[in-house]
Formats: sequence, structure tokens, C-alpha cells
Amino acid sequence: MTYQESLDYLTSLGRFGIKLGLERTQALLRALGDPQELFQGVHVAGTNGKGSVCAMLASILQTAGHRVGLMPKPHLISYTERIQVDQRPIAEADFAALLTELQPVISAVAAEHGPPTEFEILTSAALYYFARVGIDLLVCEVGLGGRLDSTNVLDLGVEVITNIALDHTQHLGSTLEAIAAEKAGILKPDSVAITAAQPPALAIIESVARERQIPLLRLGNEIQVAVIDKEWAGIQVTVTTPADTYRDLRVPLLGLHQAENAALAVAAIDGLRSRGWDISDGALRDGLARTRWPGRLEVIDRHPIVLVDGAHNPAGLERSLAAVRTLAKGRPLVIVFGAMK
Repeated sequence: MTYQESLDYLTSLGRFGIKLGLERTQALLRALGDPQELFQGVHVAGTNGKGSVCAMLASILQTAGHRVGLMPKPHLISYTERIQVDQRPIAEADFAALLTELQPVISAVAAEHGPPTEFEILTSAALYYFARVGIDLLVCEVGLGGRLDSTNVLDLGVEVITNIALDHTQHLGSTLEAIAAEKAGILKPDSVAITAAQPPALAIIESVARERQIPLLRLGNEIQVAVIDKEWAGIQVTVTTPADTYRDLRVPLLGLHQAENAALAVAAIDGLRSRGWDISDGALRDGLARTRWPGRLEVIDRHPIVLVDGAHNPAGLERSLAAVRTLAKGRPLVIVFGAMK
């Protein structure tokens, strides 16, 4: 297949919609040699902030000299963004070749288990690709929920649940507690868990962590963050974890909510260190300062200042608007808003 043909093939699978469950992904991966068993890293769930945390982690780990696989979702411009090595998307030709190679496997799995969804195929393709090209660490963003998300075939050693708000209620449940239970499904035995969730969702995550006998680091408890400065270039924060205090960290992303995301990323780095990975304080500091994550309060023009943001639910929109109002300092704002039905 050409790249365009591979996209047409993928989008044709959209008619199968969202089908939560691991059976089809597990079947695909079995046929591909179970590449998911090769990886360590960080698995990130939550309502908002997942992508930002993943971008921070990938930048820090790459700065530390590790070869990093990154699976962000959704893509902003191109499907190739969903499969990245050292923050470089897979080449279009390699993407097309990968889908061509997997097509017979997909057909065989479809015959036995029903057609895999687009997301299940992309998850399997990414893991197969990472196994083939070789990576040191994997940073993976959950697609939807956690417990039944196709990425939950992974056991990476460190799990982050950013926060819990109402989103995708038709699939995850109509209460914060129900959504928290779905997202806590990524927590695995013998791992380190980190969250910024607040009550009442926090109690559910705490219960799952106790049940699986794993440590849970909570923002506002074991993890603390203080904002030192905020400006159009980003924010400066001090993060305290059980391991250390990291002072005056620069985060080149806008919004006070990025302080929370940075604290979670720093705690996840501590989690990887506790599992033997070499990540220096200098790499943490420099990698965080180099983070790039387009489409999240991104400044695309400065005369006048124009920002674009992909907030997709009320909680995310509230955070973005709060950030803009703080930075505008009372100046009039023009907001252009668009949404799908």
C-alpha cells in the first residue's frame, strides 16, 4: 500500500467505531510475537493532561540519552504522529509498509474475533514497530478510559493517572467514581502509581492501589508543586517528591495546569529511577525545558498574540480559559470556539 492507501484502509475501519476490550488487541499481538512484553516505561491515563505529561516524559528521557518510543493520542495533523521514536514521527513510507505487513494478520484476527478497530490496529502496529527498531523506554498515552483500552496490554512499571473529570460518559460511566474505576484499571502489581486525582475519584484509585499492593504518590500529598513564575514563555515551578526537591524547573507550556502535569512527570521520572533507570537531574531539568507539545495553548502569532488550544471537554476548557485570562491581565479577549456535535 501507498501511504494514502494505508490511510484509506485505516479510515475504512472507522465504521467499526469504539469497541472497548482487549481480546482483539491481544490476538493481534500474539500473532506478532507479543512485542508488548519487551517494554518498560510509563503508561499515562486521565481525563486531561495525558499528552502534556507524555511529551514532558519523552523529552526528559531522550535528553537523558535513552531511545524513547512515544504513543500519543489523538494525532494533531498526521497519523504518523501516533508512532514516534525520539519524538520523530514514523516516516510515511514506513507507516504504509507497516500497515501492508500487518494486513494479513488483521484479516485473520477479524475472521476469528471480529474486525479490530482503527485504534486497536494502531496500538498493535506501534508496539510491533518499536520492537523491530528497538527502543529503551516506552511512553504510552491511553486512548479511552484504561481498564478496557487497547493499550492496557502493557505493563510498563510506572503508571500515571492525571486527573478525573466527566468525559466519554457513554463509555466510561456518568460519575467521577465510575470513570476513576475505569482509569485505575491500568494499575499493575509491582509498579509505581502516581495521580493528581481529587476526591471523590481519588478514593477509588487509592482503593485499587491498596488492592494491588502498590505505592501511590498523590499530588497535594506525597507530591507538592509551587509555581514560582508565569509568563507567555511558560511557567517556572518547584516540585517536591518523596525522593527530592527540584527547584526552579522551567516548563515552556502555558497555563497553571502545566505545573500539575510537570509534577506528575517529575514523579514518574523518580519512579523510573527507582526501577534502575539512569536519568540525571540535569537531564530532567533540560528535558523539561525543551518540551514541545503543539496545539495546547500554543502561541502561533505574537502581533497580536494568537493562541490555539485543543481542549475537548468542559474541565479542559475551564483550565485553558483560566490560563488565558491570567496572562491577558485584564486586556480584552476575542475567543473563537468550535465543536463537533
